[in-house]
Amino acid sequence: MELTHEQQFNICAFNQEVKNMTESEAKQKLVEIYRRMIEQQNYYQQELKKVWLIE
Repeated sequence: MELTHEQQFNICAFNQEVKNMTESEAKQKLVEIYRRMIEQQNYYQQELKKVWLIE
């Protein structure tokens, strides 16, 4: 799947942000991103259950 120009720009901006972080800050950011991914996954699972009338 191809990324939009905005998404590509956001990745470049994030790359610059990470380059300026310490290793500890980068690790914290990675854990935060992973937590958000799990929260997003849970949200979509709940929404699909509603749409599919599972619960």
